[in-house]
Amino acid sequence: MLAIYSFLFILNIIIGLIPLTLTHINKKSISFSISVFFLTGWSLSNFLIFSSESFLFWNQVAYFCASLFISSQIYFSIYLPIASKKISISTHIRIIVPTLLAISSSFSPYHIQYMNNPRDITFGPLHNIWTAYLIIFTISIVKICQQNKRKYPDKSKQINFYLLALILSLSLATLCNLLLPSLFNETHFYKIGPLVASVFNFSVAYLMLKYNFFNINLLINKIVASGICIFIYIFGYMSLSWVYKLYVAHTISGVYTILIGTYLIFCSLTFQTVRTKLQSTAEKLFLRGEYNYRKVMLNFSDYSSNCTNLTNLIRHLYKLLTDTLEISNVQIYIPEHYDKFKQTSKRICYFSSNKENNVKKKPLNPLLVSEIENKKKHIVLSSELSKPAQDKLNLDYEKLLLSCFDDKNQLICLILLGKKMNESKYTQEDYQLYRTLGNQIKVTLTKIKQLRVQTEMDMAQKIQSEIIPQNHSIPNCTTSTFLRSSDEVGGDFFDIHSKNDHNWIILGDVAGHGIGSGMVMLMIQSIFSSLIHSSKLTDPASINKKANKILCQNFERLTELRPISLVTLNTQDGKTYKFHGNHENLFIYKYKEKKVVHHTISHLPFGIGLTDSIPSNCFASASFTLSEGDILFLATDGLTEAHQDGNPKKEQFNDSRITKLLEKFAHESPELIKKSFINTLNDFTNKIYLDDLTFIIIKHNIVTTNPSSINK
Repeated sequence: MLAIYSFLFILNIIIGLIPLTLTHINKKSISFSISVFFLTGWSLSNFLIFSSESFLFWNQVAYFCASLFISSQIYFSIYLPIASKKISISTHIRIIVPTLLAISSSFSPYHIQYMNNPRDITFGPLHNIWTAYLIIFTISIVKICQQNKRKYPDKSKQINFYLLALILSLSLATLCNLLLPSLFNETHFYKIGPLVASVFNFSVAYLMLKYNFFNINLLINKIVASGICIFIYIFGYMSLSWVYKLYVAHTISGVYTILIGTYLIFCSLTFQTVRTKLQSTAEKLFLRGEYNYRKVMLNFSDYSSNCTNLTNLIRHLYKLLTDTLEISNVQIYIPEHYDKFKQTSKRICYFSSNKENNVKKKPLNPLLVSEIENKKKHIVLSSELSKPAQDKLNLDYEKLLLSCFDDKNQLICLILLGKKMNESKYTQEDYQLYRTLGNQIKVTLTKIKQLRVQTEMDMAQKIQSEIIPQNHSIPNCTTSTFLRSSDEVGGDFFDIHSKNDHNWIILGDVAGHGIGSGMVMLMIQSIFSSLIHSSKLTDPASINKKANKILCQNFERLTELRPISLVTLNTQDGKTYKFHGNHENLFIYKYKEKKVVHHTISHLPFGIGLTDSIPSNCFASASFTLSEGDILFLATDGLTEAHQDGNPKKEQFNDSRITKLLEKFAHESPELIKKSFINTLNDFTNKIYLDDLTFIIIKHNIVTTNPSSINK
């Protein structure tokens, strides 16, 4: 039993010291080491209960160590996924206060009332309270681990294995050292209880080797390299002494002393270099296997070709650079608009890996970004930067900068790389890999952005098509409408509303086309719809005045002005129309005169939304009247300015063709007139449209008189 306890004691000390011997000590490693040391104290105390006359004292010490082991495991479970996680004061209080109560109860006579010998114990009432403390804290650890698994799915295997080992160890320890003594006064298993600590110890050792729990591969690599280096130097010393005694003298002389002293100085000067070389060799041969950069790139290329999500790409890059290529302190920066739909924002933002990182992240300085953009190089060493730019870096960590540029030579990704974990220098082979990797990152980022923009475009197009009125009617009239966007999302719009006895027709054109104009169009439609249905306004000029004020307030926030031409019409009977705005001409085919007349719409010289300082006399509606058989034709400039064969150098469709088409097909229904316009336009433009195109046809119905009623 002594040999087993000695082995466990040494194993606990080693496992507890390993995290503290890493390069960067953090809260996770400290809390883990503290918990292992208290686990060691608990095991040792249980052994001394049966090996010392102070059995009562060592029993109290065992409960003391167990209390602190549980509380330190609480902290470790919190810091497990992210070592830099901050804990609130209230959480500290909820952990520390119960722990202090459990510690104080351990040394209270109300916890262990009598203990005549290690096998004769009488427990007091505080023993039950200590048991409740153990159960509650164990449940808390389970809940924390479950939350961490949901938040950090990439760490779920580590958390599951750790949680399983801890629960199994605590269950066996509780059974042997708490339940059996409390319920059945059975203390024979006191010695066996601490042996279950081996379950936890071996599980943690497996986690270190299997899942790189504490960057243990780097530590093992250093130990192996240092051991080989020491062996080489000892072998060199023995060889040097053997040669001296064989060929120079059999006794130690001043020459021998000088020779050995020189050799020791040589060893001290070359130890670090030799150890680094050996560590690099050991890294390649034993820990990671053969360095196969071609395989690395093939694997990344396969992954990136199927990657459609920026978050997954970032996570995979961190894993590739940190775990596969084993580079320390990797930091990835990408323009903000790749993650959020902010095309005007070019700020370079840090993207976390959702993994712990010991380097404190600071915002990327504009001076550094500017210098990288000016160099236009994929690989930039920190030493190549200017002194002011170097001052913005932490040169203890960032040694290499990998940058990616798009086809317009704009920076789309910047990766800061620290030292290689095996402490070897970067080679030309490394640089070639990083250049190839940068090109692949560029392709993948471009694809992800295009896919995101296309998704947004499809959504905007769907919304735009759905809000266009499908069923529209004007009293005593027949209507037909047509809207065609030159891009996926257009800036043309029309809307038809009915409220009480008033019918509203709105036709507008936002300057430009594409998703920007489409978003402004949606905003305008929303404003007019709200004004029509929530106010008592019935005059087009009044509606336009109110809409102009709202639009001016909204447009103040935009970085790019979007001029809007618009006409608003109102009718109650389909015969008399009031209209207001600034737009293309109104075309009215007069059925009785067999000709087309124009009504100029120029009430607002600059359109709406540009300025709120428009004279009041500009807000006065005009009117016209439709008789039976008359046709009202409204269109945006995309119709009149459509170019022949889609060539801007050729003639435009112009007003005369509209007039001829109306006169030619006036006897047809609005739907057939629309088809005639579309066919003529397609032939004229060769179906190549440079601008959005919208038109509305409203034909006043001809009332037919029944002959029988006339005879009567």
